[in-house]
Amino acid sequence: MSSYAIGIDIGGTNTKFGVVDRHGKILEQSRMLTNTYEDVEEFINDLAANLKPLIARAGGPENCAGIGIGAPNGNYYSGTIEYAANLKWRGIIPFAKIMTEKTGLPVKLTNDANAAALAEHTLGEADGDVLVIRIGHGVGAGLLMGGTALVGSRFAAGEI
Repeated sequence: MSSYAIGIDIGGTNTKFGVVDRHGKILEQSRMLTNTYEDVEEFINDLAANLKPLIARAGGPENCAGIGIGAPNGNYYSGTIEYAANLKWRGIIPFAKIMTEKTGLPVKLTNDANAAALAEHTLGEADGDVLVIRIGHGVGAGLLMGGTALVGSRFAAGEI
């Protein structure tokens, strides 16, 4: 059984990432700027390079369950970031696929507001039906019904 996982929160200004154990305890964390990268490949290369020492200190990739990413306009179904207004990268970016190629780890990507709602439900105080509103470089909302994220057919259920 894997002893840890990697969490990544991509924001318009900063990207935060860390290693968590099975109970959600943060073992290590760091951050890097998002808004200085014009090229998404360069960003992903630097993000993967920043993750490598954290992964090594946590016991290596063989002990990692995978990587979970919350991103603006993150499409849970395809693992893509699509036309995010608060990121410099345009179009549809196969972010999860590229991260898997760079790290060798399984990657799941979803909308950042849905990721925040799920985290609050799993590790915080939210229970049952919840609306989480995120205010940062942009504004987004994640909606849970019965503890399950409502993603919607266009991956934007709950967005305001």
